[in-house]
Amino acid sequence: MKGQISTSRLKNPPLCADLPAPASAADYEPIRKIIETSGVAGDDFVQVWAKNVGASNIPSLTKIDVFFGETDGFERIAYDPEATCPNPSPPPRTENCWQFALENDTEWTPYATLRITVYLTYDLEAGTDYVSTIVLPNGLSASRVFTL
Repeated sequence: MKGQISTSRLKNPPLCADLPAPASAADYEPIRKIIETSGVAGDDFVQVWAKNVGASNIPSLTKIDVFFGETDGFERIAYDPEATCPNPSPPPRTENCWQFALENDTEWTPYATLRITVYLTYDLEAGTDYVSTIVLPNGLSASRVFTL
């Protein structure tokens, strides 16, 4: 049975990399923030929107690490650019995978938003706490916990 869309508007703010202020512009590392996570109970995918709130472009988007799952059992999800990631042939999907799209730019520049879609081998369940984490190639990360 399909549930309601759950956005991650929580009482507690999202967990993000808390970095000290840079001493100079040269010390500034690009960071990003998960601004929204949504899923529907009964569906086998979740979407995560992340914003580059840093001062630099973030390259190598295919080298981002994406983790997703229940808060007590999340796992690293492999990037897969192939059309069989969202639409396995033949169904069902046998491995979790993720793909991305830039929503408002052609590169992940400052102020641009990245949409990550995580395709799962299982259906999301209502009343379950999930966590999504993205880790950049330089090690900076952001997480968001949400409940369907």
